[in-house]
Order: sequence, then C-alpha cells, then structure tokens
Amino acid sequence: MLDKWKRLLNLLPPPENPLGFKRTWQTVESELGFSLPTDYKQFIDTYGSGCIMPSGGECGSIIIWNLRDVSDVLAWIATATRRYNDDRQSGNELPFQGYPEPEGLLGWGTRPDGDFFNWRMMGEPDSWDCVFYHFSNAEMILLQGKGFVDVLVDLLEHNSPLIPYPIDPDNLQPPCAYTEEVW
Repeated sequence: MLDKWKRLLNLLPPPENPLGFKRTWQTVESELGFSLPTDYKQFIDTYGSGCIMPSGGECGSIIIWNLRDVSDVLAWIATATRRYNDDRQSGNELPFQGYPEPEGLLGWGTRPDGDFFNWRMMGEPDSWDCVFYHFSNAEMILLQGKGFVDVLVDLLEHNSPLIPYPIDPDNLQPPCAYTEEVW
C-alpha cells in the first residue's frame, strides 16, 4: 500500500490547500453505519474535494466523492444506486446490486459521462474490490483485488483493464492535476 501511495503522490500531486472538511470521518461513518477503506480516507485527508484533471480538459476527469464534504451522505451515494435500478428496470442485467444491499456497490467517484466508480462491500472495508460502471453500455467491470488507490494508480500508469476502453489513456497523462471542487 505504501508503495502505491508514493506512486500516486508522484502521478497526482496533492493541492497545497485542500478543501472540503466540513465533517469528521466519525460522523460520516456513523451515518453510513460502517467504516470506509483506509486508503480512501487517507486520500481525502490529503487531497480534499476535487477531481483528477488532465491537461487536455474535462473529458478525462475523474471526480472523487469527498464524503466528508456532503451534508447527507446517504442521499449522495444513492445517486449511483438509482442509476443501477433504472438500468435494471430498462431490462439490463447487472451482476451487482447497489448500496444498501448485502455486498452491494458503494460509489466513490464518477466521470462526466455518467460512469461510476464503486466499492463492492464484501468483507472488511480495506479488502473491498472496486467495480467500474460504464454507463453507455450498462456494464459493470469488476476490478478484482483492486482497492481505491490501486485503481487510481493503475489508471494513471495506464495499467488498468479500463484502458484503452472505456477510458482513453490520452485523457490521463501524468502528472495530472487535482483540481479542487467545492460542492
């Protein structure tokens, strides 16, 4: 984990003055009823609210959800679950349920085109696998054995099964900027 964290810091330098610390982790996790992965909390504590922005502009950005910066965590994360339920009602077969279903998906980020990054809440939080939801195809891609920081480093190093499709590597040319967003 430490090696991946160091690589992430080199690929994506943190902002000098991160924003978005309205709430404590204890408050957020109390509202959720469970703990979140340690690497995600470390990322938010270091980077704050924002998105990964390549020099080319918005099309490659990955917006990281800072759950410390939203007033109603449950309403915020329900965004992704609603999308999955809508896709099922439209006749699409999806292999994973959304939060709060057992072993459901809990969103941690999105892309401007409607794709979602999630954890599959199976086992202990630090062992949750990530799942990418590709909106255009109503497809869920399990990134087995990959946690939050693993997924970011793999994307930035162009070493992810999500590259070149559905994520164009030209839109993630490190070092990328972490652009602060205020929600």
